[in-house]
Amino acid sequence: MLTDYNFFFNGRKSKDLGLILSEYPNIPTIAENIETTEILGKEEPLIEKLGTFKNKTISCTFKLLDAESYHKSIMEINRWLFDVEDNKLYLNMQDRYYKVRNVEVGEITRQLELYGEFTVNFVCSPFLFADSSKIETSSKSIDIYNFGDFDTCPTIEIYGNGNVEVSCGGVAIQIEKVSNYVKVDGELKEVVNNDGTSKIWDTIGDFPVLKKGTNTVILTGTVTKAIINYSTKYY
Repeated sequence: MLTDYNFFFNGRKSKDLGLILSEYPNIPTIAENIETTEILGKEEPLIEKLGTFKNKTISCTFKLLDAESYHKSIMEINRWLFDVEDNKLYLNMQDRYYKVRNVEVGEITRQLELYGEFTVNFVCSPFLFADSSKIETSSKSIDIYNFGDFDTCPTIEIYGNGNVEVSCGGVAIQIEKVSNYVKVDGELKEVVNNDGTSKIWDTIGDFPVLKKGTNTVILTGTVTKAIINYSTKYY
């Protein structure tokens, strides 16, 4: 259970390291990238929305509970911040998180000596994510409801042989000469075999996208099973 002034990052709660937040951080609102073009004779410029979004920087100021022994804690804090194995940052909801892309921090020891606290900037992806959903099916057709505020790109693991096709919302991707297994990663735009080698040269079409609302995913070919993983994105 997460509590006020405590959060979870890189698999650990801040209080496990003897840290508390000085105050709850401000969370920037989502901001879409735009392109502005000045037009001769027009009072206002033309604004074009690009469909991509800016990263969010969440600035957190920490206090050390045991200030007298902070030298012993610095190494562990540095490992927590920079040796990242799990980039999920949970703040006020147990089932919602931000994906941290970079961690920015100054000289922790000096900040603690001067101010008794230090500040960390977590540079995050634009969206708030829900814990990933996983669907396993042997059916050739399945309906998936995307409850999020944005479209999302699923990862689909396909067990089968020969030529297979995945279609969703009228968009199809075809993979030829499948041998037992292939993974279609819509987020990374990769298609790989079970041994991790690329199968992109045997692939035709566009990667599937789960739109907001109901989506019908159709599998064609000799497919025995499919595992569909996707993340739900919110403002």
